Amino acid sequence: MRTLSSYIRVGVFAVVASGLLMFVASPDQPFSAFEKVWFWPLVALLIILMIAGEAVFQL
Repeated sequence: MRTLSSYIRVGVFAVVASGLLMFVASPDQPFSAFEKVWFWPLVALLIILMIAGEAVFQL
């Protein structure tokens, strides 16, 4: 079940990387209102899931 954990980690990295890419592409207006509201909570949720997944796999 170690593979699921690495998939989640890759997913988190992809989301963060795409966010940074959006910011670099247009620093004056990086996100629309919708993305501003949903992007960072989504990142936080993915990180929480990743940590929880790691904890579960340690058992």
